[in-house]
Order: sequence, then C-alpha cells, then structure tokens
Amino acid sequence: MSSSTSSSNARKFVVLLGAAIFACELTVAISLPGNRGRNEVDHAASVDLTERADGKAVVLSDSVTYGVLLGRNDASGIIDLATIQWIGLPGNAFLLSRYLERAIRAPKVVVYVASPISLSEGLNSPWTKQYFSSVFTRDSEIAFVQEQLGRPDLLEDMQAAQLETRFSIPSHMRAGHVSRYLGEGLRIAKGKLGGSRTGQWGEEARAKLARRKQLTECVLSNETQVGLRELARVTAAAGSRLALAPPPLPPELLEGWQETGYWADYCSKLEAFADLHSHVSFRDEPLYLPTENSLFVDGIHFGAAGKDQWGAALVTWIGELISE
Repeated sequence: MSSSTSSSNARKFVVLLGAAIFACELTVAISLPGNRGRNEVDHAASVDLTERADGKAVVLSDSVTYGVLLGRNDASGIIDLATIQWIGLPGNAFLLSRYLERAIRAPKVVVYVASPISLSEGLNSPWTKQYFSSVFTRDSEIAFVQEQLGRPDLLEDMQAAQLETRFSIPSHMRAGHVSRYLGEGLRIAKGKLGGSRTGQWGEEARAKLARRKQLTECVLSNETQVGLRELARVTAAAGSRLALAPPPLPPELLEGWQETGYWADYCSKLEAFADLHSHVSFRDEPLYLPTENSLFVDGIHFGAAGKDQWGAALVTWIGELISE
C-alpha cells in the first residue's frame, strides 16, 4: 500500500470519526432530559465566554430582551446574558457570578431589565426544573438556595442534577460549544425569514392581556427580593454599577397599569430598593415606548421590527451609562 493511499484512508477515518461524534452529540442533546446545551440558560451558563470576557456592560433580563442584541454591530462590548423569566433573580445572579469569574475585568455597568411580571416569579413554575434546577448545580449555588431561599424542593432537584452531571460523559454539545453556533444561526435565519412580522394576537393572548391590565399591586416574590440583594452584593463586590430599567410594554397594557396604580407600585418598589444602595439606580420609564400593540407577536414578545427597535434603544442607553 502506497503512502498516499494510507494518508487518504487516514483522512477518511478522521472525517468519519468526527461525523460519528457529532451525530452522537446531537442525539444525546435531543434525547436526554435536562441536558446541558438545550436551552438559552444552559447556553449562557456553560458556553466558554473567554473571547468576550472583557465586556464594558452586561445585560440580564428575560425572554422579552432575549436575542435583541444578536447580530447588532453597535453592541460590541456588551455581554448579553438575557435568558428567560423562569430562572428568577437568583438565576440571574448566578449567571452574573459565573461571567465575572472569567472576565478579564469587571464591567462598568450591569443592566437588569426588570419585567414586572418576572419579579413575581417565585421559582414555582413547571419550567423551573428545566431552566433552573438542572443548570445551576455548583456547590456555591446549591448552598445559596439552601441558606438564603430555604427551598428543600429546589435543593433536591439541584443535587440530583449535580450528581448526573458529575457522572456523565463530558460532551461538547453539553458544554454549549456546538449549540451556541447552531442556536445563533437559527435565530438569525428566523429573523431574516420573518421580515417585519407583526402580531396577530389570538384569543389566549388577548385574554392574558385583559387579566394583566387588572393588576393593582406589583408583588415581589421572596425569591426576587433575595435575588435582588444578591445582585447588589455581587455588583458591589466587583465594583460595577447596577442599573435597573423596565421593559417595553404593549401601549394598551402600560395604560392599563397606569390607571390601576400597578405601574406606580412597581416603580416605587424598585426605587426603594435602589435607594438602599449607592451603586444601584432605577429608571422609572421604559427605554422604548412602542406605538402599536401589533409590534408584539403574542402580547408579550416582539416580532422582528420590534426587536430591532428595542435593541437599538437598549444599546443607546447602555452607551450613555458607560460614558457617565
């Protein structure tokens, strides 16, 4: 057998082996419950951020802000850790702590876009196990839940997930190295294909909006209060400012909340929290005021046009905070 034939066979073997490993990774990611790398929280918590570990600002938020900075050329230097409301404030504090461990230097400002509805999240949702308990399994995170939250139910799920992680085979898919590029590529393609899609609200979305418009008191769950204090502690220790701001809302919902007093209650509670800490501030008006309900595809989340406008407003404000 000639050396050229041997070399060709070796290359074929390497290619086939790589394809087999990728197929196995993909199968595991799709099939295993609670598998790392399957959702946005897994991605933010586990992907290697070394190449972006010198951010001037960090953004934390829920799904209203998730993905709005993706692909924006003017968002350079902003670390986007916006995920989903089901991790609550404690989950956002954990994400920030994990980022700061790898950061070259602490960001000048940490922005938390505080949705009024997300502030009532008490980590009691059916989604909690998928997005919180199966992701945040470090000893320090488990100790925090045990000591600060007193939630034996969460503790049990987190310890079980930790055990699974320790005895599972290391995986590039589970570490987020593959899912990051697949996920970001799919989101970019979806945005381009979606064009300027606007909302065609169904009966469920209209009913949810009608219920929310009747709210009169902004309830901060115990988990939110503990998480807010932890965010303040972590940012103070890092020497970063913590800037809180409301999210964009459908005009009809904002008007309803202003009439019922819910909006004033939300603002007063976050202002009171900010007043307790010299490095914390709260902006009491939305950064971006949508002019049409139809910019929201389901009464909560933006379509492509709304996402672009919200992303631009967020980047502009963060730029102002950095330059102060």
